[in-house]
Amino acid sequence: MCRSADWAKLVPTYKHREREIEIAVADTIQDMTLEMLKGMQSDIARMRTDLNEFRTETNSRFEHLEEILRKQRRNTAGMLVMMQATAGDFAEHVTEIESA
Repeated sequence: MCRSADWAKLVPTYKHREREIEIAVADTIQDMTLEMLKGMQSDIARMRTDLNEFRTETNSRFEHLEEILRKQRRNTAGMLVMMQATAGDFAEHVTEIESA
């Protein structure tokens, strides 16, 4: 059976999101499991918060892109109308010159 000091050598320290997490050493395996489960639960809660923030940022970006797209469609439609009017005027001037 491992003593507490021996167990500390076996418990790894790992990096998670630029912060170092060291798993607490417990006297029994049941206590260690409980601490690990608490850590997992807090990580899941943090992940949910991060996911909600990401979703909010993504939705605002999509709304911004949709706004730009609507403006571009409106500008393109206006340019098309102006080009058709210019082409119609040009065609009329050519017809006048050819008939003269």
